[in-house]
Amino acid sequence: MNQYEAISYRRSVRKFDFTPVPEALMKKVNRFVQELSPWNREADWKLEILDNINKRAPIGGFGVVHAPYYLVFYGERVKEGLENAGYMLEQMVLYLTTKGLGCCYQGCARVLGEKRTDSLKALMVVAFGYPARRLLRDGAVAKRHPLKELCIFKEEAGEELKSVLYAARLAPSAFNSQPWRFVVYKNKIHIFVRKKSLLEKLGMSMREINIGIVLCHMQLAAEEQWLFATFAPEDKIRELNMKKMDYITTFSLKTD
Repeated sequence: MNQYEAISYRRSVRKFDFTPVPEALMKKVNRFVQELSPWNREADWKLEILDNINKRAPIGGFGVVHAPYYLVFYGERVKEGLENAGYMLEQMVLYLTTKGLGCCYQGCARVLGEKRTDSLKALMVVAFGYPARRLLRDGAVAKRHPLKELCIFKEEAGEELKSVLYAARLAPSAFNSQPWRFVVYKNKIHIFVRKKSLLEKLGMSMREINIGIVLCHMQLAAEEQWLFATFAPEDKIRELNMKKMDYITTFSLKTD
């Protein structure tokens, strides 16, 4: 199973077996961290793995899952940093799934006593380790909105583009809110997200992290099919003034 295939089968794991991950596998995980591709290359980031086998890792917060390991993503608390957190952590989550390890995003987690000499802050924590219960699910029964609720089809999309949309549909999001919407043409997808709620405007937002996650799924689906695809905003769409949605970017297939 590769990362793209893991999109269909990965489920959130909240109960863990505290058996340590073998050293050889942990080396592979650390190597994968070094090879991660950010969504925004201008934003500084750092990803650390905290060992909690002895249950002493400095992770706290409401409803935090007890796990043998935690991934902590550090970045600047701005749009670019938060999107990177979702985009890169989802790469990690899917990779860990392919290695038989379970994961769960911890939206309320914090690093206790955090003191850093740089400007980076802990933006998101992912719990991981060997699952105490089942690791995988059947993607066909995932609790997600159907594509007809997420998409407006302006033109008939081909099977390649539909595969990208299917991967986007299965992307996890905070409270399974699925805040993204898609306007679909033959060779492109305009990507939108619901405007921020009052709580999100006050700084309690997972929206940009959710965006990073869905963009990761779309990118992996394109790569799996060897598609020449780009993400780039279109000025004519960006200039639209919409009441309920914000425009993110456009996914385009190159057919030349």
